[in-house]
Amino acid sequence: MVIENDVKNLNILVGNNDIGKSNILRALNLFFNGTTDVGKTLDFWEDFNKNIERKSGKGQYIKVVLDIDLKYEVGKYVRWTRQWNNQGLRTTDSLEVFEKDGTPSDFNRGSRAPGWLDRIVFRYVPAVKGPLYFQHLFEELHDLLDTTYSKQFKINTESLISNIQTITSDITKELSSTLSIENKISLPTDLKLFFGSLDFSLQVNGNSFNLSARGDGIKARHIPVILKFLAQKAKANKRGALDIQTIWGFEEPENNLEMSHAFEMAKTFVQYSQDVQIFLTTHSPAFYSLRNNAQKVSCWFIDRNEENSTYPTNVINDSINIDSKMGILAYITPFIEEKNIELKKEKKKQEELIQQLESLNQNSKCIIFTEDSAGELEMIKTIAESNGFNMAETTFFSYEGKDNLKNIIYACRWLIQEKFKNVEHIIFHRDRDIDGDIVKSHLLKKLPPNYSLYVTDGYDLDSVFLNKEHISHHYPEIDSLLLEQKISDSIEATKDKSIQKIKDGLFQMYVDSGKINRSHSPSKLEKEAKTLYNSEPFRYFYGKTVLGNLKGRLQHMTESRSFNVFQPSSHLEIEEFKEISQKIWSQ
Repeated sequence: MVIENDVKNLNILVGNNDIGKSNILRALNLFFNGTTDVGKTLDFWEDFNKNIERKSGKGQYIKVVLDIDLKYEVGKYVRWTRQWNNQGLRTTDSLEVFEKDGTPSDFNRGSRAPGWLDRIVFRYVPAVKGPLYFQHLFEELHDLLDTTYSKQFKINTESLISNIQTITSDITKELSSTLSIENKISLPTDLKLFFGSLDFSLQVNGNSFNLSARGDGIKARHIPVILKFLAQKAKANKRGALDIQTIWGFEEPENNLEMSHAFEMAKTFVQYSQDVQIFLTTHSPAFYSLRNNAQKVSCWFIDRNEENSTYPTNVINDSINIDSKMGILAYITPFIEEKNIELKKEKKKQEELIQQLESLNQNSKCIIFTEDSAGELEMIKTIAESNGFNMAETTFFSYEGKDNLKNIIYACRWLIQEKFKNVEHIIFHRDRDIDGDIVKSHLLKKLPPNYSLYVTDGYDLDSVFLNKEHISHHYPEIDSLLLEQKISDSIEATKDKSIQKIKDGLFQMYVDSGKINRSHSPSKLEKEAKTLYNSEPFRYFYGKTVLGNLKGRLQHMTESRSFNVFQPSSHLEIEEFKEISQKIWSQ
């Protein structure tokens, strides 16, 4: 099997089970470390390719050949060959130097490249990352610290031994006296075993837990960070020393990870591959989708040929449908179809909106779009008139619900440019509801300068009219203090309905954001809704219900006139509306 021509910093090997992906990493581990797995030396007849016919043991060998671009000798590469016989003994270790064009060459005189090759570090991470692997990882940490910080390591070790001897002096004196043999407690000269028993202590909600006691997913997320530390510290040598190149062979990093964490780790691998060359095997779209980042990542689909031997195919420009090969399509197709249906519905809605918009007055200077239904346009018209809008030159249009806001903005981008040449400004109204602030901060960045998004201060547009001065302006016969009390009574009387509205809004917000989970039980949602309401009643009361309740309380006080607050007054001024009207009609 040969992998060539497109090896990069991050190399992804994807394929189904029992195809031979892991053997590629094990071959690299054998080449650099002399082991095929953590703590496992080569067993020739176990590791030898069983698809090759055995011929009385003669001429059978395992050979690994690597072409490595040379550091310190630009434009050259070395072909490094290592071979093991059928007793598992390495019989070949040869280096051939070539120019980039394949012309045979040699190391420059006094070259540092051979020494650099000897300092390449390969770290293998198996698919099963159990206690044995973590013991091995901490032992590697010991070797690194002992090499890189040998002086500090020795001083700190001697200090630890001295402190232990001081604490245990009573027992050593007793032993020496009783046995007439001098006794001292000492640590082993090789601290590898000691390091192999180390662990991380994790702080969770004020409690301390050892990493070994946590789930496999938490453990797995520690590994790349620890390996990155080892690679960084390996490079922290004295000035002038040979550089150290670290390579990872990482099997199935997605194992035991939730899908979201797998995608997060995949991004981490891209980041780490700037300093460490990585070869990884995977079944997960979280990792093989990284192939789209062609400058940094290569992807190889591993399969078997007709001779039942493993062979790689370089996945370039989606030349292979990996989802299909991996059997993912059967699972994602229903979601694709569902999304496709949603997109078709949105497109149809946009087309319908465009058709409706074409019938509007093309001589208008301002168009105001509201989420309220066509039967409720009276509210937004009253607000516009109260803020100085020329009603003859202003068009009002209902886009029938907040879910259509993005569609109407999209439709306007095209239609206003093409047909409504006289329009100077467009306003989109959306109730604040629960998520209005989030929507506003998101959409404002995308709106052209002559587009405005008006989000109500209260829960809905009806709440604008629960204004004591505005109501008194039209119904001066109602005592001011009594009116204030009636408004307060109506808000309190409809409190439960307002809280239910908040609860429904919270649930929908969590569903839309994809963050709904078992913690969002009805009781917890209700508790959250009550907390929000009680923190700021005038922000969260449901204006439509409150207005209906208030009308019943005041109708008999209005001298036989119908109670109607949807009438203009100077008390309904809204700063952003006022600025727009002055800009358009003050000329």
